[in-house]
Amino acid sequence: MSNSFIIKSFDKAIDEIERSDKLDRLYKYNPNIPKQPINGINHVFLYYYVPEKYHEWYFFTQEVTTFRKKIWDFKDGDENEQEWAINAVTEVLEIGDYNGISNPKLTFVCIPASTIDSNDRRFKSFSSKICEKLCLNNGFDHIKIVKEKIPKHISGVESETELEIDPFFFAGKDIILFDDVVTKGHSMYKLMQQLQAVNATTVLCLSLGQTYNPDKTTEDPINPYTGNHLLDARQYG
Repeated sequence: MSNSFIIKSFDKAIDEIERSDKLDRLYKYNPNIPKQPINGINHVFLYYYVPEKYHEWYFFTQEVTTFRKKIWDFKDGDENEQEWAINAVTEVLEIGDYNGISNPKLTFVCIPASTIDSNDRRFKSFSSKICEKLCLNNGFDHIKIVKEKIPKHISGVESETELEIDPFFFAGKDIILFDDVVTKGHSMYKLMQQLQAVNATTVLCLSLGQTYNPDKTTEDPINPYTGNHLLDARQYG
């Protein structure tokens, strides 16, 4: 047996271990209190998203601060953060073997933003590139915003974005639902129900971030994507 074969076999074994470790963090690690799947469907996220107001009272790591900025830049359509998100989401889906080759019915669907302009800026190119990389069906052009959400401070009442879903495109599809940040999962749940009504089945809920409220837990969870804790241990001794 040649040394090169042994080295390649060893490298492959290391890759499998690293893949297994990341898969375990992304799909099994569940430190959020409380946290349940969204309507019975697994919700996978990469990082905890900590709202800025909590940084006045808690010491978080630089990773937490950096991720919060990444999210806002992503929402604004920043090219660098869009590319970062594309690569991260692609990696996660590849780990889980979510691709159009193994399942031609798999369809990538982004939870629409509140306005047409922000939805296009945030998700149009992003969704297209994800689908191109993984051979997924692209649901972006098949969900139309027919009524934009009006901010409460303008309208004085709560309002929701109204959507029009293409029943012919989505019938029989398996759906990967994506959102940038999930707090309680209401938006995902609602769209999941709308897609189910046209005979589409959601198989995975995926987000870049999951909102973390340190006032509601004593846990110091880890970011599933990196394995790093949120709180800065140097400040807490």
